[in-house]
Amino acid sequence: MSEIWNSGANSDLRALYERMRRFMVRNVPNPKSLDVSPVVETVLGESTQLYRIRASIADDEIPDLLVEFLDNLIQDREEFKSLVLQVYKTAQEHEELAERLPEEAMPTEEELEKFFVEFKAVVASLKARLEEPSVRKEWFGPIDGRLTFDLYVDTSLDLRKLSASLEASQEEEGAFRLSVELEQRKATAFKRSTAFPDTTKAVDPDDLATTADWLRLVDRDSDLFAMLRDDFKLSRKKIEIRTSSFEVGPPGAVPRPFIDPETGRLMLPVRYVGERLDCEVQWEPPDTVTVVDPWTDKTIRMKIGDREATVDGRPVAMGVPAVRFQGSVYMPARFLAEQLGASVEWNGSSATVIITRK
Repeated sequence: MSEIWNSGANSDLRALYERMRRFMVRNVPNPKSLDVSPVVETVLGESTQLYRIRASIADDEIPDLLVEFLDNLIQDREEFKSLVLQVYKTAQEHEELAERLPEEAMPTEEELEKFFVEFKAVVASLKARLEEPSVRKEWFGPIDGRLTFDLYVDTSLDLRKLSASLEASQEEEGAFRLSVELEQRKATAFKRSTAFPDTTKAVDPDDLATTADWLRLVDRDSDLFAMLRDDFKLSRKKIEIRTSSFEVGPPGAVPRPFIDPETGRLMLPVRYVGERLDCEVQWEPPDTVTVVDPWTDKTIRMKIGDREATVDGRPVAMGVPAVRFQGSVYMPARFLAEQLGASVEWNGSSATVIITRK
């Protein structure tokens, strides 16, 4: 992909990037604290006349800003449709991108209109959730913090430098601070100069909303869902689970694959694998696990100790019973992967289990 982007002959990709960037930037609402001033700033060792956009956003502003941003995105129907069409046109002109699209993938005007209507419905659903106090508390708090950033742009509004910091604290998690600085030459990709955490408590990405959460907002029978799954192939996943040694019998506290001592079958941690394939994994006390795959709409239920699972309500043999060890549920690797449309490989040289869904 980098070769395509850096090729001088592919100005259409740059044009698409520029249009998408401007579309997003144009719709971002201004925070309460915002200042713009001309400055002389050093970028990659060179002093340059730029404009500095300084903004500071408190944690309680974020939900309202996000709602306003979503509102802005759906105001320009024709620009949205035109942008989607340009994405398809640009992708079809590049072999590496075109292979991700089906033949004759160029959408008609009617299909573009459907995309917009479905996108608008997703935005409306998300906005409704953001306006619920309980959802705001779950997604954004309880955090006491502030995001501060300086954007340095030239007269063409090309971003040349970004400095940002996030300082926050939680009653249970403690305080943390994240800082990042990015610089770029004119019309080139970012060069990262520094990106370092200064933190007493790191933020766990697994605590954020999952892909499954977002997919539930989209109608499975819609053209939008089909585009995400079939055209852009967002369901493609590759998971690599490394083990220090391939153990026979259950492993230690950290979930990792092991070999069932009675059958020699490879066992995988259900939640770890399922969630990384965008599935929703639910534990139903005292002994049942349910895995829901948003891409195939398949539901797998299994009981600890049973050699059979139910897949969409019908019994299917697993060969090896599901087991629970130190809080994690394991089931046969081949069964889990095949039911989720994936394959399993073992790389002995690196002691790695590789799970791939195409």
